[in-house]
Amino acid sequence: MTAINVVVQRKARAAFIISDTAVTAPDGTLVRSVGKVIFSVKHGFPWAMGVTGNVAPEVLLKAIGEEKTATLKQLEKRLPLAMRRAVAETCDLRGVTPAEIFCQVKGAYWDFSRKRPMGMMMQANAGDMVGAGAIEAYTWYDLPWAMGTHEAAEVLLGRAVDLEEPDSFDAEHDGYALIKAQRQRGGIDITPGMEAGHCRIGGEVHLTEVRKTGVQVYVIGDFVDQIGERIVASA
Repeated sequence: MTAINVVVQRKARAAFIISDTAVTAPDGTLVRSVGKVIFSVKHGFPWAMGVTGNVAPEVLLKAIGEEKTATLKQLEKRLPLAMRRAVAETCDLRGVTPAEIFCQVKGAYWDFSRKRPMGMMMQANAGDMVGAGAIEAYTWYDLPWAMGTHEAAEVLLGRAVDLEEPDSFDAEHDGYALIKAQRQRGGIDITPGMEAGHCRIGGEVHLTEVRKTGVQVYVIGDFVDQIGERIVASA
């Protein structure tokens, strides 16, 4: 249960990824705290992706780096190949089958042809997603926003909110509140082998900002969870 949220705001000329940094054991113990967003500005093409599941972000970043992805068209075409390689490498390292691996990316990029920020998602497993319905494996989906848990932003923030409007949703201030609510309310574990009922959202709260000019990552909160201990959602 990783909190990876994506918000695209055309008026702000930016897209945002709001994420936590907790990596947990199956029983909810915090193993490490690490950024879950990979990004690139190669050849002036800025993109960023939050990685959910039991494929490590650095493994997927390495696989993407070994593909030629200097343009949007190249990234769309080769991201499935990179994800398959990352899943295969994870299977080899852990001695498991692909059925025991879940890998999903939710991200943002600047579309130079449309002259605007965009949001996207892809996952290695067929399933469903809040705001998207049924989705196919290894298929690129453009999305205006994506939640990290199965509850709508209105429920999490306790008020009417339009994620695409900067005046309604402030990525920095409301982003932290969003992650905090997701942590306290919990979600559904979709990674194989993870025991249900444990909080897996914690560590720091990162805000990744994608604009035409590049990608920047900010720390906008910290739950001060302790390595080696279970995350306490109310802390």
